[in-house]
Amino acid sequence: MSDLSLSQSLFAQSTSIAALRLSSASKSAIPEPSRVTLDNLLISKPASTIIYPVRSLSAAQYGLKLGDLLIVDREAVPNTDQLVIVLANDELLISRYENQLIHTHSKVTDEIDNVTKLHLYGVVTYIICKQ
Repeated sequence: MSDLSLSQSLFAQSTSIAALRLSSASKSAIPEPSRVTLDNLLISKPASTIIYPVRSLSAAQYGLKLGDLLIVDREAVPNTDQLVIVLANDELLISRYENQLIHTHSKVTDEIDNVTKLHLYGVVTYIICKQ
């Protein structure tokens, strides 16, 4: 074996040993992270929570895009200016809650004027934006 191959072989072995030492030291020094899920972070009441996908371009007035996901709590009490989902004529619509009144986009308001039933379906608690 030539001196060059012997040097390369020794260097490779010492590098492997050093990497192994670093690997074992780092495993014991760094604690294992706990498993994080979106459920744990975003949903406090799973039994009353739904995920509602944005399917209408009219939601853009609220800063939403097609494909965004809304985390909606069906039991939460809305606060002023909070986004809510309302049920109007068997259709779910995104609206804004203000002083116990639900404000909607003018096109939607025209539709709601002809509505016989208007119910608060749930309160938007989080928005997951599609990129």
